[in-house]
Amino acid sequence: MYSLIQYYIRVNDLEKAKLCCEFLAKFDQSHYNHFVWLARINKSLENKEAAIENYKKALEICDRDKKWPRDSMEKLKSAIQKEMQILV
Repeated sequence: MYSLIQYYIRVNDLEKAKLCCEFLAKFDQSHYNHFVWLARINKSLENKEAAIENYKKALEICDRDKKWPRDSMEKLKSAIQKEMQILV
């Protein structure tokens, strides 16, 4: 699925990339990166509200992950928040 998403992004078919990414995010809701990708795709499609929603979901997943070292997690969350702030 990752390869399909990347392919559709490369050929600038963001609607198909979004469809694949939405499927992946619904199928596997435990990985923050699925929602960051979905946020970025929605941002590119100028769907600000959906982008913000997906960034927030990514942050929630990061907060729930207690196994990831906190130092690197905080850096990751900061990067996601910076991306999201551009939209707010």
